[in-house]
Amino acid sequence: MDEGDIIKICLVGSVGGLIILYLSIGMIDPEITDIGDLGREDVNRLVKVCGRINNLKVSKDGHLFFEIMDETGSIRVVIWRDILKHMYMKNVNISRFRNGAKVEMTGSIELYRNEIELIPLRGLVKFMEDCEE
Repeated sequence: MDEGDIIKICLVGSVGGLIILYLSIGMIDPEITDIGDLGREDVNRLVKVCGRINNLKVSKDGHLFFEIMDETGSIRVVIWRDILKHMYMKNVNISRFRNGAKVEMTGSIELYRNEIELIPLRGLVKFMEDCEE
């Protein structure tokens, strides 16, 4: 086996691994977590929450900032413009982001200015008529 064959095997393995990783991300489905149970210990953890949108603001750059509230608490949510574009391409009706809308959202908990916030994964936002709270 020469060097060219080894490089081809490595490339095929790398590309295959990336494809498997990309597809497996779509299968991640954590249980719904009460917002009041989230804290600093959850930073970098993937969570799913369900609640109502409150204090919606759109930045001049097109980013969304709001809170999701359930009966246990609230958490700040940031949806960057590129994530909104991706949601739009996946047929998520982004015009439904408004105060009072009920959503189920999966994302990672991040720490910003000493406060936790939820950064949703691309496309893992559902507008709900009735989701478990």
